[in-house]
Formats: sequence, C-alpha cells, structure tokens
Amino acid sequence: MALADYPTLKSKMDYPTQKFGVVKQFVTVGPSLGSYVHTLWRATGTPAQGGVPAASAVCDRATVGALGQGNPSSGDLRAWFQRLTVNYLTGSSSGCGVQLVDRLVHMGGLDGTNTGAQTVSTSALTRYTTGAGVMAAVEIYTAVGSTPQTFTCSYTDDAGNAGQTSLPVEIGNTGRSAALRLLPMSLAAGDIGVRAVSTLTLSGSTGTAGNFGVTLYKPLSPIIPLQSGVSGAAHPIFDMGGFVPLINTDACLTWLLYCSGSLTAVTAMSADFLES
Repeated sequence: MALADYPTLKSKMDYPTQKFGVVKQFVTVGPSLGSYVHTLWRATGTPAQGGVPAASAVCDRATVGALGQGNPSSGDLRAWFQRLTVNYLTGSSSGCGVQLVDRLVHMGGLDGTNTGAQTVSTSALTRYTTGAGVMAAVEIYTAVGSTPQTFTCSYTDDAGNAGQTSLPVEIGNTGRSAALRLLPMSLAAGDIGVRAVSTLTLSGSTGTAGNFGVTLYKPLSPIIPLQSGVSGAAHPIFDMGGFVPLINTDACLTWLLYCSGSLTAVTAMSADFLES
C-alpha cells in the first residue's frame, strides 16, 4: 500500500493506527540459559501464552499466543510496521536481545527417545510460500533428556527440492534440553530457506521422551540488543524509528529471546503499525 507523500507518512508515524503493549514473563534459573535461543511463545503474559501443538498447523494472527494485529482493509493487505520499542527487566546480569518473527507453521509430539525417522510433515506455507528466508527449528515444549545427541531433518528447500538433509544440530545436554529452547536447523550448503520439513531423526536417545516439535518462522527484525546488567527497573532500550519489512496479512507475530547467563526477567515491548 503506497503512501502518497511525506506529510502523509509523517502523520501516520506520529499517530500510528495500531499500538500494542506486550509483557512476557520469562523465568529460568541457572547458567544453562546462556548462549541459546529461546521462544517467548509459551511465556505467560500479554499476548496470552501460546498452546502446545500436536499435529502440524498453520499459525496466523488469530492463533492464541500471536500479537493479534488487525489486517489492512484495502491496498495490498499488508501493514507497515513502524516501531518496536523494548523495555527490559532482569533479576541478574545478562546480555540479551529480542527478535520479532512471523510464526508460520508448528507441530509437536516428537519423542526424545525415538531414534527412528519421526514424521514431521509440516503444513504448506501460506506466507512466504517460496520458502526463501524461512527458518526451521526444533522447539522444546517439555524437557527432553540430558544425554547429548544430534538431530537431522529431511526438508524441502527454497527451490522446491525435496529430500534435502540438514546438518547435525545438538539436542539434549545442558542448555539444549529444557522447555522454551529453540534449536535452529542448519541447512545444506546453498539453501536459503525451507518450504517444509518431512522427518526428523535423532542420533540416539536423549534419555527422556519429553515433547518437542518443528517450527517454521520468518525473522522480521534484527536482533534488538537489550541492556546488560540491569536490575529492578525498566529501561527503554531500542526504537527502530523506521521500517522493518512489511507485515504480511494474518502474520502470527511473536518473539525470540537471545541471552547469555542466568536470567529471571519480564520483557516489556510496544509495537506500532502505520496502517490497518
């Protein structure tokens, strides 16, 4: 959707059509938090805690856990995303960042003790359908075992080639077994995205079945740095002050958290949209 001129743009930046406040409670203990990616999908707060999927499902703005922004009513039916402002509370010294993503497809019910090829069969993408720039990751819902193993996936790449095999990624062991962990898949050389994932295979048993699945998502912002070593007060950290890519119709907006060190935190964010 085109903006006619600079005064129109400035007016919309001064008075965004949609404004959201986000507060997500993320609690963990111990050094196992460090240097890993975490999903805020299952964190409590506002928006509501997202559910644990069973069979593969497409995610959209109405999925519980999503931000729930309104779609534009005309034009190309996408929204300009103007600003993401982050405030951060922490109970200990940590260097962290957050990233806005569009959660495209998710599934769960995989078993940390099953060493066969486990069926994933992710649903067809309804946004970013070529798969370019789409990432796939293992998302842990209930802790698996502490025995370190690796996983590989059979997937369809951005060029439509089925049967591609991802590189091994570690699962289990310290930091890679707990709930809320996200373990991004490492693609074969030359691939720049994922259209679908068909199976996942563990190199061995982690020792506990747990519950994990595969999530496809599209990053929409850079990793936004949060202030290190802050305790007990909110601090405005980052204002994008411009545009990230257009938000597609029905996008399921959620966040990833990147940290090092132990953390007990409330992450508060606000999001502004120019059009609805």
